[in-house]
Amino acid sequence: GDEDAVQDAVVCCWKKIGRFVPARGSAFNFFTTVCLNELRHCHRASVRRECVLDRYRQHLSERAEREE
Repeated sequence: GDEDAVQDAVVCCWKKIGRFVPARGSAFNFFTTVCLNELRHCHRASVRRECVLDRYRQHLSERAEREE
């Protein structure tokens, strides 16, 4: 859920700390950008996962109807 996404974003920031270049911008902006990108990634992944589950449920429902 939301807590997992926040934790993933923090871990992502930690892993990417070596990419931070102070001359290119503030630490706040760097971490904000990294967090937003990671949260977007988590959201897209959950939407895709839900879409796959919906298609699978639909398939099972149609299969059950054919077998009746």
